[in-house]
Amino acid sequence: MNRKQKVVILVGICLFVLMGFFHPVTRNRHRVTGVYSQNYSCILSGKKTVDIKRLAIQWTMVIVATGGIVFLLKD
Repeated sequence: MNRKQKVVILVGICLFVLMGFFHPVTRNRHRVTGVYSQNYSCILSGKKTVDIKRLAIQWTMVIVATGGIVFLLKD
């Protein structure tokens, strides 16, 4: 594995961790419109409902993009 690939993997890991630390949340449903408020929240800011589906999609995209870039940068 060359240096560029190692840097891409390190950046991918950092993004993965940051996405978990600042995770997407779904807040209470609006009484009139029925729409859920979606936002991002720090994991240390209190108990919120983590939007697992959005977080899984984000993590999957980071894994796929990181793997693709590492593959393209091979010797």
